[in-house]
Amino acid sequence: MRSAIRPDEARGGSISGGAGASAGAGGRDNMVDPEYTEHLFYCQTQVGRLHCPGVGQLVKLRTWSFLLITVALAACGSLPAVRLTVIPSLTAGITPAQPGLPEEAILILAPGNGSRLVGQVHVEGIADSTFEQTLVIQVVLFPAEGGMDEPEQVLAQQPVMIQAELGQRGPFAADVAFDLAGLSEQPGEVRVFAASPRDGGITHLASAQVTLADSGASDLRVAEMHAERIAITSPGRADVVRGGSAHIEGVALASFEQTLVAEIYDVDGVLIGRAPITVMAADHGVMGPFVVDVTYTAAAAGPGRIVVLDPSPAFGQTLHLASVEVQIEP
Repeated sequence: MRSAIRPDEARGGSISGGAGASAGAGGRDNMVDPEYTEHLFYCQTQVGRLHCPGVGQLVKLRTWSFLLITVALAACGSLPAVRLTVIPSLTAGITPAQPGLPEEAILILAPGNGSRLVGQVHVEGIADSTFEQTLVIQVVLFPAEGGMDEPEQVLAQQPVMIQAELGQRGPFAADVAFDLAGLSEQPGEVRVFAASPRDGGITHLASAQVTLADSGASDLRVAEMHAERIAITSPGRADVVRGGSAHIEGVALASFEQTLVAEIYDVDGVLIGRAPITVMAADHGVMGPFVVDVTYTAAAAGPGRIVVLDPSPAFGQTLHLASVEVQIEP
């Protein structure tokens, strides 16, 4: 099984290793260079004095660069406003399905699992505050039956802004077009994730399992409101982890055989520890507690991230990911 998508294992690593992981042709040749990024930030701080790039110019980028460009686009007013069609109002509250659990950090209300998407998708949901209120949406194509060794393809990648003041939870919505390039109906996924401005690593990810098609009728389903699927209760934010071992506790819903994965990343986004987790749930498909001790090797003290992810047995991708920022000491 291929390795699940997770935060970058080395500084500057891309968020998806698929050969076709791009919003257009060209792959790595289409990555934005430092001069272009500098131009975007000049645009952000001097709005009106330079032409602001449109969303159409965004191609496959490393996560950190993509975040920088999204911030500039938002400041320039280049991100299109999309009408909310699923959420009743901008101030609608979400009550977790299970008392005592936090709200889902990135709650995808549309598309729901099982949706059939033809050429485009309306993505809508509610999310906790992120860096500059920025999220990233990906439409991903998985191999057809019999092609399990083929890499996934990111057919579209687009930023979206949380429609709330910085620090506040709020709704997000975007219409994302994709092109199957003549391929037949195949399994796919719509991902929405947040990334760290420090190292570009993914800090939270939610997904919907869908069918992608090039013709026929669309079937956009609406997901149910639910609590956070992976809630890390210990360590807490900014807690100090030391001694070469991190004790991690939480409550989660595992998709396959009650199995999750815990990972530890250092200040540069380098993977320094990894271990499997078994969720102690009463039955499959229900939430349950988990506890794991993960050994790690840190050369020096500094900021880091503890990640818990839910891997898919079908295509090897990450179905859900949660994290907490900590201080790591040797």
